[in-house]
Amino acid sequence: YLQNHAKYCELTSTRLLQTAEIVEELGKDLGSAERKIILVSTNTTDRRYFLYEIRFWMLVEEYRNKCPSNITTVLFFYKNDQDDSYKQGLALTAMKDNMKNLFVFSFETDFREPVLELIKEDFNITTTPAVIINGKKYEGYQDKDALLGIISNSNK
Repeated sequence: YLQNHAKYCELTSTRLLQTAEIVEELGKDLGSAERKIILVSTNTTDRRYFLYEIRFWMLVEEYRNKCPSNITTVLFFYKNDQDDSYKQGLALTAMKDNMKNLFVFSFETDFREPVLELIKEDFNITTTPAVIINGKKYEGYQDKDALLGIISNSNK
């Protein structure tokens, strides 16, 4: 109903920031921000968090498509036991702490969930780490400077 309402963008903008805080707190409950990348994603709590994160990503993408904004979305695909994935997670976390309009969604590629398999297939995720920034894929470790350049160019 609200998607076609005149105040959709205004209402959703506020809700995005509130939801981002909730998702971040849920992630912290599962482990510290620095250790999030080494989660064992097999229990019910991890699955609920994963599904909540997917729903939030879909909401943010819908907002980006309907409303004028400078929001950047990053899908981050990683493996638990990989040094480059760990470094990528740290770089993204550092950036997220300083960029209010950066929304990072992290997905462990070995997590068994049909919707994740579809997303990986749609973006042709074959290696980790991989990031999708505003819909464009970048494979391999991207340091903070490289990420900032990519984000800067994708928001022009």
